[in-house]
Amino acid sequence: MGNIEQVREQIYRGDRQRLGELRALARQGYKLKPPSHLQAALAATRAYRATRGRIDGGRDAFCERALERLDLYGRKPETFNISKHTLARSLNAITPEVRARYAGKPLPHKDLAHYLAVIRTAAEIDGVDIEAAEIAFLKELPIWQTAARMDAADETWEAIENLSNLLRDLGTQVAEQAALASAFRLQENLSMRWDALHERITLVRNNQVNTGLSPVHPQVEIGVNFDEQRPLPSVPLVRVPVGWGDVELEIEMGSACVSRKPGMDRPAGQWQSHKARMMQFREVRLALAFINDREVGPVLMSRGAVGANFDWLASGTSMIWGTCHWRDTLAVQQEVFFDGGWRRVRLPVACTRDHEDFVLDHVTPGKAGDWDWEFDPIGHPGSVTMYGADHVSFTRLTPDHLHHWLVTPHPLDGMEVICPWGQTDAAHVGHEYPVWLTASGDFEAYWNDVPVEALTCPNDTPARIIETNLYNGRLEAALREAATRVVDQTHRVMEQNRMAAQEAQLALRARWTDRKPFLKSR
Repeated sequence: MGNIEQVREQIYRGDRQRLGELRALARQGYKLKPPSHLQAALAATRAYRATRGRIDGGRDAFCERALERLDLYGRKPETFNISKHTLARSLNAITPEVRARYAGKPLPHKDLAHYLAVIRTAAEIDGVDIEAAEIAFLKELPIWQTAARMDAADETWEAIENLSNLLRDLGTQVAEQAALASAFRLQENLSMRWDALHERITLVRNNQVNTGLSPVHPQVEIGVNFDEQRPLPSVPLVRVPVGWGDVELEIEMGSACVSRKPGMDRPAGQWQSHKARMMQFREVRLALAFINDREVGPVLMSRGAVGANFDWLASGTSMIWGTCHWRDTLAVQQEVFFDGGWRRVRLPVACTRDHEDFVLDHVTPGKAGDWDWEFDPIGHPGSVTMYGADHVSFTRLTPDHLHHWLVTPHPLDGMEVICPWGQTDAAHVGHEYPVWLTASGDFEAYWNDVPVEALTCPNDTPARIIETNLYNGRLEAALREAATRVVDQTHRVMEQNRMAAQEAQLALRARWTDRKPFLKSR
């Protein structure tokens, strides 16, 4: 019996590998050849019919879900029409007559990704195993046997697709268990401000937060100011260098002015000059946000970040807290982890009467430079429509985006992408994000619960580091704490708002009660 189970497991493992290969083909825009597209359409017709009456919104809701699934393959059109992927109700088999009937016609469509989206959507609605449904569908098509096997590059794509699915499932679970959707809807009733650096929500007179549509909705403005972004839980994935300069930073030294956390009030110290290599980064983060009008899930957020190396050949990068761009002169204070703790730091600023204007020594080639960036290098390559590194931008979480950020190199004068979750950078994560320390566990236990033999992402890439940190629990712990902080603060400020409203209403009624009677003149 054990041998039978082992053989079944080997067969299923081979089927899953083949599924990954064909998903990769679908991502590349593979078109089914006649009459295979008719077989696919017949399977899609059966799958769609099986969901009739089982989804609120009927046909339109099904098409909307399929459109979202297409986004996972990077093949999302403007609209999706299920009738273009199905056959007449009366057809139950692909006979010679059926082939002749559809010969030379543009419909049904031939795009493999579209059919996989239909099968995946139907499986989700029916509550059946998605991979098993896709495998069963593909086994009915000649492509299962005829399509070329993967090479090493394609196996990388399969690994990234698996990583994308893991991150998506993690984000969905964290959002659901933290009741983020409910918290986001409560926020729409508040006049508030989100301090993203302190991860703090406060009530203000005039609302300063952009709420409403999903940040990945096509109609959403490309860039949102850092100070006007919605309270979204997020954790960093990678930092891509876009500029650097060798500078002298003024750092406040002394035992009284050092702090365990940035942003804290403390006594002043003595300013001293220290040589450093200052770097401007594009920080790509995993964030939880509305992905449509009803669901909260993971998206990719980009925002600016600044770091400094004080011995750049030997030491790690210390991130500078309090700013998104090295030239931000509006920040209240900026701090760097240096000499055992957080210390206030002064960055180079624009020219004054006594100093010439400072510029970075090297920046990324192209019109973006160190100030702007391509808001979506996959969906809109070359399009720079941001408003500066003090803004944030969003894209959907797809295998293509993850491959771009976590596998593709982005070197700048010998500097590579920094992943703050690496084993050697474990201490830096704690220094930069002290709010995580209570839930992130022991960073020294890096390899706890990591099935090293099961890791599939390429070695020596941020993808491999992120995959490892999914298994050891550090990334999950950080994301859960970030989500909990947003939800808890939302309920806290809601209660503050409710209590303030009660007091104000009591005062208003008292004012009306104390009003003297109006006397008519004779």
